[in-house]
Amino acid sequence: MNTPIYQYKASNDRFQYSSDEGLADSTWVKDGVAFYASNEPGDGLVPVYKYHAGSGNTSRYLYSLNPDTGNGWTQESIAFYVYEDNANGAVPVFAFHKAKNEGWYFRYSVDQAIDDGWAEDGPAFYASTSRAYQVGDKHPDGGIVFQVDETGMHGMMCAPEDLDTKENFENTIAKAKEYKGGGWYAPTKRHLDAMYEELHKQRGIGNFKEDVYRSTEFLSAHYQRALNFGNGQNVSVGLRDETWVRPVKAF
Repeated sequence: MNTPIYQYKASNDRFQYSSDEGLADSTWVKDGVAFYASNEPGDGLVPVYKYHAGSGNTSRYLYSLNPDTGNGWTQESIAFYVYEDNANGAVPVFAFHKAKNEGWYFRYSVDQAIDDGWAEDGPAFYASTSRAYQVGDKHPDGGIVFQVDETGMHGMMCAPEDLDTKENFENTIAKAKEYKGGGWYAPTKRHLDAMYEELHKQRGIGNFKEDVYRSTEFLSAHYQRALNFGNGQNVSVGLRDETWVRPVKAF
């Protein structure tokens, strides 16, 4: 589930939840991303229905898996799609209510404790707290995703460009660690294989050169495993040989 669902709030304890980034106006203030869901149906996903009641500055909203809530609530549309349980690492989104003379007001949060005055009703549905990535996506840390786990939330990214110059083994390790202030490192042979296959060969992205890239793995005391991105062939390079280097980072 990759779609950010934003929380919007207005006066009188009113809240809305939407993937639309442009709902903010003189009445509604965008708080930020509340959780991640999907705008499209998919395997294991169920619709969340948006309801409203009241009008004007007493209008209030309810989000439910129930397609026929009734009790004075009018269904507007399907708001988004979520999991009905904790499948695929999904976390509960809790419903909270506050009772007033004109009716109940609702809000939703992945945090089980929120402001005083709101009563928790338990999990309303299950969503994600971070974006699920796919190979080829751009990561907020500045890299290009080339490996992901089954949840799409963890994996590997590579820098969008090589180090400025070809480097020998010693400089490869040091300069990769210094890339963008730290947190990056030189790739293993398996990283090179994945970058070549998933980004360079299949998608034609990543700005790779048709040349040799070094890994951190050794063939012997004086030679390392490398990959020629021009033809996909495995090659060996000496410790003093200078090759292109593409830093990588886990997320």
